[in-house]
Amino acid sequence: MRTISIGDETYAILVSSEGIKEGSEWIGSQFESLQASRMKYSSGKSFRIHHHILNPRTIKRTQESFIVISGKVAVDIYDNKALLIGTLEAGPGEAIFVYRGGHGVRVLEDVVMFEIKSGSFSVVSEDKVFLND
Repeated sequence: MRTISIGDETYAILVSSEGIKEGSEWIGSQFESLQASRMKYSSGKSFRIHHHILNPRTIKRTQESFIVISGKVAVDIYDNKALLIGTLEAGPGEAIFVYRGGHGVRVLEDVVMFEIKSGSFSVVSEDKVFLND
């Protein structure tokens, strides 16, 4: 795992599917709106049947992740004043989780990826401010 932080605030994390230990490993802080874990289990493992309780939550900011299936991307991470604080590159089997700050995505090789973000997402003007305009 590689983390970009300022002080005790995590801005982004790069996670690989390599080197995963048996079980579940949570990514990032339990207090973030974007929750994820990487998991490794042997055939035959099952999880208890469950559903999630209706539990309204307050989402403070849109957080997102990029999961690369093939190809390669770079995600430049910025503080809120548009100062570049680091870059994370992800290839197949890797994911980048962006928790705060600004970010720009650059496709380094033809890419197939998933983008997952905390919702809900309506229109651009209600969700983002472009830092380089």
